[in-house]
Amino acid sequence: MSHSNGARPRKSSRALFPPTSLFTSDKSPSQNKLLTYRRHKEQQKRLRQLLIDQALKAYHVSMEEKRNREPVPPIPELPSTMRSELKQQMENYLFLKECVLRNPIAPIQRQWLVSMLTLVPQSLMEGKDRQPLVEKLLVEIMEEYEKSMRRFVVQNILIKPDIKGLEDEEEVPLPSLPIGLDFSSPWHKSFTQAKSKILSKLHILHPTTISLLDFGYTAFFDFLLMDFSSLRLKEPIDCESLKTDVSLSCYKAEEKILVTWYQKVINLFTQNEALNSVKLDQLDSFYNCVAVLMSNQVKDLLTRTVEAYVNLFDPEDRNGPPLFKMELTLGDQKIEFYPSLQDLEEGILCVANHIGQTLQNIQTVRSWLTGDTATLDTELPEHVLEWATSTLKKRIRDNLEGPKKYFEKYVEKYGWLVDGTAQARIERFEAEEHSFDEYTALIDEFFTHKKEILSLPEVAYFPMIYLNSEDLKQGLASSANTFAKVLMDRIVANYREENEKICREFEAIKECALKVPETTEEMVETVAHIEKVKDKDIKDLLLRIKKYSQQLFYFLDNFLFDPEDIALNATVQLWPKRIDSIFDEHDDLIEKSKRKGEQELMQKHEKLVMDLEKLTLFCGRYVADMTTLRKRMQEADGTIAIINKEEALLEKMSEFPALQILKTEMLYQKLFDLILKWQLTEKRWMDSTFMELNGKSMETEVDEFYRKIYKMSRFFQQKQKKMQQEKGKTSQCKLEEKRGETKANPIIAILEQIKDFKENIPTVTIFCKPGMKACHWEQMSNIVGYCHLIQIQDIIDEGSKVQVQWLYLEPIFSSEDIMQQMPEEGLLFQTVDRHWKDIMKRYAKDPKVLVVTSLVGLLEKLQNSNELLDKIMKGLNTYLEKKRFSFPRFIFLSSDEILEILSETKDPLRVQPHLKKCFEGIAELDFFPNLDIKAMYSSEGKHVELISNISTSEARRPVEKWLIQVEDVMLKTIRDVIARSRIAYIETERKRWVLEWPGQVALCVSQMFWTSEVPEVLCNGPKSLKDYYDTLQLQLNDVVELVGKLSKQTRTTLCALVTTDVHARDVIRDTIESGNYLSHVSENVGEWQKICDSKEPQSFLLPEPLNNTLSELQKIIILRCLRPDKIVPAITTFITDNLGKKFVEPPPFDLAKSYLDSHSTVPLIFVLSPGADPMTSLLKLANDREMAGDKFQFISLAQGQGPIATQMIEEGMEKGTWVCLQNCHLAVSWMPMLEKICEEFSNDRCHPDFRLWLTSCPSPKNGVKMTTELPIGLRLNLLQSFLSDPTFFAGCPEKELVESDKEKLLFGVCFFHSLVQERRKFGPLGWNIPYSEIHYSCLLFQLFINEYSKVPFEAISYLTGECNHGGRVTGDWDRRLLLTMLDDFYNPDIIENPHYTFSLRGQYFAPPKGTYEDYIEFIKHLPFSQHLEVFGLHENVDISEDLQQTKILFESLLLTQGKGTQRTSGDDDSTLYEIADDILNKLPNDFDIESCLNKYPVRYEESMNTVLVQEIESFNNLIQTIRVILINLKKAIKGLVVVDAELEALCCSLLIGQVPEKWANHSYPSVKPLGSYSLDFLERLKFLQDWYELGKPAAFWLSGFYFTSFLTAAMQNYARKHKIPIDLLGYEFQVIPQDTADTPPEDGVYIHGLFLDGAHWDRAKRMLAEQCPKLAFDAMPIMRIKPTVKSEVKKSNAYICPLYKTSEHKGVLSTAGHSTNFVIALTLNTDKLIQHWIKQGVVLLCQLDD
Repeated sequence: MSHSNGARPRKSSRALFPPTSLFTSDKSPSQNKLLTYRRHKEQQKRLRQLLIDQALKAYHVSMEEKRNREPVPPIPELPSTMRSELKQQMENYLFLKECVLRNPIAPIQRQWLVSMLTLVPQSLMEGKDRQPLVEKLLVEIMEEYEKSMRRFVVQNILIKPDIKGLEDEEEVPLPSLPIGLDFSSPWHKSFTQAKSKILSKLHILHPTTISLLDFGYTAFFDFLLMDFSSLRLKEPIDCESLKTDVSLSCYKAEEKILVTWYQKVINLFTQNEALNSVKLDQLDSFYNCVAVLMSNQVKDLLTRTVEAYVNLFDPEDRNGPPLFKMELTLGDQKIEFYPSLQDLEEGILCVANHIGQTLQNIQTVRSWLTGDTATLDTELPEHVLEWATSTLKKRIRDNLEGPKKYFEKYVEKYGWLVDGTAQARIERFEAEEHSFDEYTALIDEFFTHKKEILSLPEVAYFPMIYLNSEDLKQGLASSANTFAKVLMDRIVANYREENEKICREFEAIKECALKVPETTEEMVETVAHIEKVKDKDIKDLLLRIKKYSQQLFYFLDNFLFDPEDIALNATVQLWPKRIDSIFDEHDDLIEKSKRKGEQELMQKHEKLVMDLEKLTLFCGRYVADMTTLRKRMQEADGTIAIINKEEALLEKMSEFPALQILKTEMLYQKLFDLILKWQLTEKRWMDSTFMELNGKSMETEVDEFYRKIYKMSRFFQQKQKKMQQEKGKTSQCKLEEKRGETKANPIIAILEQIKDFKENIPTVTIFCKPGMKACHWEQMSNIVGYCHLIQIQDIIDEGSKVQVQWLYLEPIFSSEDIMQQMPEEGLLFQTVDRHWKDIMKRYAKDPKVLVVTSLVGLLEKLQNSNELLDKIMKGLNTYLEKKRFSFPRFIFLSSDEILEILSETKDPLRVQPHLKKCFEGIAELDFFPNLDIKAMYSSEGKHVELISNISTSEARRPVEKWLIQVEDVMLKTIRDVIARSRIAYIETERKRWVLEWPGQVALCVSQMFWTSEVPEVLCNGPKSLKDYYDTLQLQLNDVVELVGKLSKQTRTTLCALVTTDVHARDVIRDTIESGNYLSHVSENVGEWQKICDSKEPQSFLLPEPLNNTLSELQKIIILRCLRPDKIVPAITTFITDNLGKKFVEPPPFDLAKSYLDSHSTVPLIFVLSPGADPMTSLLKLANDREMAGDKFQFISLAQGQGPIATQMIEEGMEKGTWVCLQNCHLAVSWMPMLEKICEEFSNDRCHPDFRLWLTSCPSPKNGVKMTTELPIGLRLNLLQSFLSDPTFFAGCPEKELVESDKEKLLFGVCFFHSLVQERRKFGPLGWNIPYSEIHYSCLLFQLFINEYSKVPFEAISYLTGECNHGGRVTGDWDRRLLLTMLDDFYNPDIIENPHYTFSLRGQYFAPPKGTYEDYIEFIKHLPFSQHLEVFGLHENVDISEDLQQTKILFESLLLTQGKGTQRTSGDDDSTLYEIADDILNKLPNDFDIESCLNKYPVRYEESMNTVLVQEIESFNNLIQTIRVILINLKKAIKGLVVVDAELEALCCSLLIGQVPEKWANHSYPSVKPLGSYSLDFLERLKFLQDWYELGKPAAFWLSGFYFTSFLTAAMQNYARKHKIPIDLLGYEFQVIPQDTADTPPEDGVYIHGLFLDGAHWDRAKRMLAEQCPKLAFDAMPIMRIKPTVKSEVKKSNAYICPLYKTSEHKGVLSTAGHSTNFVIALTLNTDKLIQHWIKQGVVLLCQLDD
């Protein structure tokens, strides 16, 4: 394609004198010659005139500039010694010289210049840059002429005087004649000789070189490498497109030049006359001349192209549209150009450099003729490139001024929206308190900005730039809208919160108003509260509703409420009306509660009166009883307070005088306690030695006792006087008076006693002084009689003993029952009692010690009493032992407890508190009203009726008698219950029996049966034992199923029963497994090895006798140890044999049956599963039920689709149509509204034919739920394909002749679809992405069968593979596999060859012609599981897939069990700290990037330096990320920082050995566990460190890169080395039979570290081979990647193998159609069909998963 220069090129001498055409014309040679001569003369004349005019113009310009120069420096002053005459002479000379120099000189005559030009040969005036050269020479001639004329005038007119000071005034000599020219002699001969010599030496004048110049002119005079003028006529383009266009145009132009001009030149020099007149010794110079001429022509072309390219950016040229398309975009919180200005400038400069690199590999003519490799020097001159670069930079800057200003305006006006200013403003605003109006004002401000931004022009036009701002506008508008939304969401949230608060307050009012009060106080408080609410709270709520209703108007104009908010708004507005009815209901409720409260209060009142009467009778006991009385009185006080409070609420008040009387009695109790305390204190003092006493403290305590007792005596005296003054005293008052009199005297006596004691305190004080010596005590003892004091002490000691025992025994022998049972001890106690009371009477008359102890025989009487008391205690103990003997369970009770029981034989109820100690498990007995016993209760509340009643009255008082009856009847009852339970055990289902009987009975009976059954089972042999084990397992399962919502007692029973059942089962299991299995294994090692190596070990028979003795489940356990990968098929077979196929084969989905079970008021829900779409089946059902078309509406839910869906449902309910709402899980906010709609469904509102269909991910919605999970296995897939639409089978009724063909092809396409589906289970080796589509493939198949007489295999293959399936298969490698598989089914052999099979084994083939039912039956008899060869996969794939399935199975089983104990937090912290510390210690320091840049600078010829720096930067980022995270983790463990969610996730990952997500986000792709990842990471760092320290490696570890630019750099190095455009290069691959390399290849790179998946590399044959058994991956040797010109890459039958970064194969799909996990496609040699390896999924991996 020819290119013309659109940049208005400069006219050159070459352009004025075009060369003679190489092609002949119709004119005669003489005519042509004459015309050429005339044209030559005219052109020469025009040239001369043009040159002279231009030269004169340039001359005048220079003269004008000269005149405008600064004035000549002033003449220096002469020395003062110089005479004034000489000075004057010198000044005159200088002045005249200046005048002469300034005087105008006539310019050179024009004809002189013409004459000079005529003397120049025409050939010298032609060529590049000749015109400016001639112009420059003419200007020099004119300037030299003027200078010479001026010097001549000066030298001829003025004579320079010989005066000091004029030495520096130089006199330039006049130009002399050229040396050797003597015009006086003839010169023609010499000229002729010179001309002849020139013609012989100057090869440019040779006819061949002239023709060469003509060729160049013809080829290049109007030709450029690219037509840049057309760029202005097109739409603006991006810089990358320009680079591509220029590259392509330069490539095409180079091809054209080589085909046309270069070919002509070669043809010219291959002619015989090409070297005419060229001597042999001149050949080198001749060819050098030719090379120079050709180089100059090419350089001229490149220079003109560069000039045209530079002129393309002339800012003054505004004729065309903008050249480049740029965008203003939003980056990271800033507005920026895309591409950036720097990228634009670099791209523009890159184009200029690319132009200069064109035509750099043209051979010289001589090298072409001789077969050499020498090339022309066509490199652009450096000054041209420098000029182009500087000019382009300046013009780019000029052209970018406008866009920059436009950009700055945007930044100035709207940059604050994205640079964080607006965000900060919003945050400050939200942090402060602002009103609703202030919020709306700010929101409106942002909305105004948004509107203003959207109104701005989308495009701005500049001379060079077409600036598109649409993305920026949308981004800024989105930012403004986002900020407005933030504020709007805030006020909406506040509005919503207030509405919710209002609703909560109304709900609280409602709850309070309608709550049934439990007490009268609560009722009164509720009434008061509701009255307050009516008076105040309701008014406040109404005002708030009014206030927020005004805000609602704003929201209705500016905000779209969700259905929930709409419902909330409506609720708020309706509350004022609803609350009135609630208050009415409240009034009715309070009235009912009031009546109920009055009744309950009356009952409480009556009960309290009865209790007080009992307390009155109870009054008068001893201290212990009085304590109990006081406690009961306090309880009565509390009860009265409650009653009075309730009565006060009901405006009533009751009095309880009995309690006041009791309180008065309690005052006596208080007096008693005080007196007792005084007596105990007095005794303590009296029993102490003098040295232990303190007189002062004693005096203080005595005064305190006296004050308190005296105060109480005053109270009783006043009370007595008051009673005497009352008139009409009642009998009760008389009783009180009598009691007062009896009590007043002891008080006076005690006061007198205290006074007497106080008088002796000074004596005690004296005795207690430290000055008292032993001699003093001796003297006093003699005076007072020490022996008598000793006797008194003995009396007191004996009396104390009597008192203690008397106090213990007196309550016991006060009981008539005890006296009757112990008459002898009773009489003895009466004697002691009489003596003791006599002493106490004497003491009461005169309590002085000396007086009391002076009684004759007192000591002996007390000693005698103690002896009697000892006898009584012995008798009492003997009595108690007899009772314990008669009723041994009394041993569990203390003596006091037994005595308490025995002292009240009349009241059997007194036994109840002690029953738990006597009878374990019996909490209490159940008595009849006559106190006979009828039943017993356990502690858990279990009630057991006794087999016979026990009469406590017939026992005639002794408690132990009827307690013995209780024990006897209890045992008989338990035996009876157990006997009946054993009978029921046989007759009743065990899981029901467990719940019907008491827990202990159930446990006992269950163990009884197990104990009796085990010996019987053991006698019957192993089979019976196995059957019994199964029975126990079933029993255990039944009990486990019962666990649920049970009572605490039943749950406890079941837990205990489960424990015993598990133990019983395990004992039987251990018995079964106790055989010597190890001996069988050792004897049959070979047989076991065969099982391990078998392809189907689950079907392999075990060595005898294990094969016959072990159960199928036990065989599976052995298989689990030998071949865990085959557990799933073994369990599948086990379930099939024991339960049937239906438990392993999901039934085909029957939508019609589900429809028949549905109702118009219940929605039908499709639970979506991966890869399954129910819409096809649903549309078919709609068509079958005549509900298609307008009767079936469906919509996919998303934001804003709710109202549309609501309208569809309402129409469907009314008209009886079907509605389908798809993807309900995507409209979470609308789901409550949908639930509300469904709740309102009723028979009255819904048409009988109406159905609501929903599709959703699993959710708790109510409805008929269905799921269409994909089938498993080829057989089930085929079955579903045929059952999904039987009409497919009969889809070609008019093609009877091809019916059998059609059936086979239909079976083939279904089989193909099943293979596509089933390959998904093999993960990445099956498909990178799972696919599914069958319906439309069958439709296409039917269409072509019906339309064509012969099956158009090519058409249906293309439509099925490329359009139908291929449209969904987005990966290139998956599409390759898909088409390869499809070739096996869409081919003539499937029809023509009756023995054509789909697999090598021949198990799968298209059946012969038959009915639809025959095909279904044929499919049902296919193998349940399929061999891998039907997929074309290796057996090793099955192992990895099966192991994964086994892992999933057991993990699922473990989920059914409870979680085990977890490690403590302390253990976790310690482990985490160790992990973090270990990694940090191994982590090296960051790479020194600056040092790396110095050592490996950016170099044109070595791109690997850039790769190293980029990799180091990437790894530095990862190192820093890991280091910071682990340091923070250690700080968190120490408690120095807070553990946030990120650190929590990190801990979880580290503990389970996973790479943390934060690391993975900054890391290279990897699926390794943490330990392997760490080692791999350190290896990568070492690889880069070695590169840095030792230099570029001979072989690169490809896996060690981030894959940023390594492969590109390898290609760049080759392209720059060989000066080949990089876009013309591809790759060649070679596997080197070695694992290491010492030196790098000459071109390209060595790589290592790859793994082959799906095949084995045969190093001997150097080609692909089948995998070794059980070896999934094979390490590859070194590979060489060599960049090569694409056109030179040799085509071969090698397998094109994709290389992936990880085994996942998956990643984000890039624009190139590959996954981001994909690296490059390499070629691997093979001797098999490539289809074999495609089906086998052979790939290369950069790293493994372990």
